[in-house]
Amino acid sequence: MKLHSYRVVNRKRFLISSFLILLITLTIMISGLCVNANSKEQYNFANVYVQNGDSLWSLSKKVNNTDLEIRDYIDNVISINNLKGGFITPGQLLHFPISK
Repeated sequence: MKLHSYRVVNRKRFLISSFLILLITLTIMISGLCVNANSKEQYNFANVYVQNGDSLWSLSKKVNNTDLEIRDYIDNVISINNLKGGFITPGQLLHFPISK
């Protein structure tokens, strides 16, 4: 099997394209860090022990005092607590973000 070798035909276009891709990537990464830093500053956390019959939905409806929709709030709770698939068990300690 013969491998083809490629060469850059227009070096200037290649360098400009590479620079723009790098710039866009860095901008996205930096903006993501800023959003994460801001979100941590906006919230305190309520610690809740799971009881029999509790679900993420029911606990989130009780605790949520933020501007987030319930589904987005539950996604945050799952992420904060490193839950796999949203499964919780009685006696488990969960951290819920609440507004300051």
